[in-house]
Amino acid sequence: MNLKNMRRRDFTRFAGGLGALAIGGRLLPSGALAQGKDTVSIATVSGIYAQTLTKLMINQGYLEQFGLEAKYVPVADGSKIIGALLSGEVDVCMGSGFPQVLPAIEKGGKLKILATASNAVMSVIYSGNPEIKSIKDLEGRTIGIGSLGAMVHTYVVAMLRKEGIDEKNVKFVNIGGNADIFRAVSAGIVDAGPGEPQFMFEQEKYKVHVVAEVYKALPEFIGQASYASGSVVADRRDVLVRTLAAYRRLYRFVQEGDSQDAWIKARSEAMGKDQSSEGLNQWNLLRQNKLMPIDLVMPEESVRWMQELNASLGVQQKIVPFDTATDMSLARDAIALEDKS
Repeated sequence: MNLKNMRRRDFTRFAGGLGALAIGGRLLPSGALAQGKDTVSIATVSGIYAQTLTKLMINQGYLEQFGLEAKYVPVADGSKIIGALLSGEVDVCMGSGFPQVLPAIEKGGKLKILATASNAVMSVIYSGNPEIKSIKDLEGRTIGIGSLGAMVHTYVVAMLRKEGIDEKNVKFVNIGGNADIFRAVSAGIVDAGPGEPQFMFEQEKYKVHVVAEVYKALPEFIGQASYASGSVVADRRDVLVRTLAAYRRLYRFVQEGDSQDAWIKARSEAMGKDQSSEGLNQWNLLRQNKLMPIDLVMPEESVRWMQELNASLGVQQKIVPFDTATDMSLARDAIALEDKS
């Protein structure tokens, strides 16, 4: 497996290809719309899971079943997603790391969290140091992360605290993205850091071992959220409800349906090469750990927990009321719509 981040031009080509595909797989001329369908513009990110899920949505045609035509817009990272939503460039982000959304709302960003998009963080902590066998062994060690206060730093701190370790007693090293962090772990530059679950099946190749699976060690940390601007929630509520309903149908298909071959096919198409082994491993991980957010509705206590964690890290100054930060009525309506459709 190539550990390098997907090159920007490759991601742009991939996302551009998605934008040219109608739901159901029909090629459309640039800018063309399916007759009688409402359009929804969806921010897409460059992670393998996100790309696979998007390709699977296209292949299965669930948005079309709810009278929608999707325009996928590639966005580089979480902060740029927020900017794209607030500027009106896109209608909704259906899934990205959600800790950074809460500080943006606290600072006055007119955003609403609409639903859970992943039940936990799909990441694994690895180490190449044989002395490190558990999170408790990380005290006094170096840990590769991205920037302080960003997603990786936040969940690593939460894991350390859960094991009674003060984060001041480890040395955080800003390496960059997850692929860069994993390379640093594999090379022995840092003692530990996160990487994709796929590397659990390639430990000997990369001279690493598993320290902890984040989705098991920290199930209270919601991995991703769906969110939109307040103005789109007000003006296009029906479109957002139908979009959430279509994604719930997709989540149910992955979690409960006969979806193994479809997932592998979608991942292979998204990556442009055969991904039979990697796709099967990822599909098994999603199913076995029940990571697909079929319930959609994000619990109030989960939002408060995340805000308290953010506040303890200085990322937020105050706790935003649940009804200010979220609007779960859309998720509830989406569940009702998908159940009866």
